[in-house]
Amino acid sequence: MIQFPHCKINLGLSIIEKRADGYHELETVFYPVRLQDMVEVCVDEHSTDPIQFSHTGLNIPGDASSNLCIKAFQLLKKQFPNIPATKIHLHKNNPRYRDWETDRKSTRLNSSHLKLSRMPSSA
Repeated sequence: MIQFPHCKINLGLSIIEKRADGYHELETVFYPVRLQDMVEVCVDEHSTDPIQFSHTGLNIPGDASSNLCIKAFQLLKKQFPNIPATKIHLHKNNPRYRDWETDRKSTRLNSSHLKLSRMPSSA
């Protein structure tokens, strides 16, 4: 599954409270811009590694442990251990590092699709 998450500019941000899971409740106003990254998530039937991540396009700073696409997959894998081995490819067009949040959401959506599409029809 391939998705093209839209980028956005954050025009206003208010942190309402910190949640028990470590994330924050926010109030925000976004303005969409005509720039998209590309996230592809697919089953890797020939791998024993739970996840393989690759990227092209703009350089992504940091190491794999801080990559939000990988973190999103790991959260889903923890909740749904039967998700098959997966390949994720990110083509980064958006120069803003913080917009990985959009890529993370697309990864979760795509990984959820993998989980659901691999379930037996009786489920």
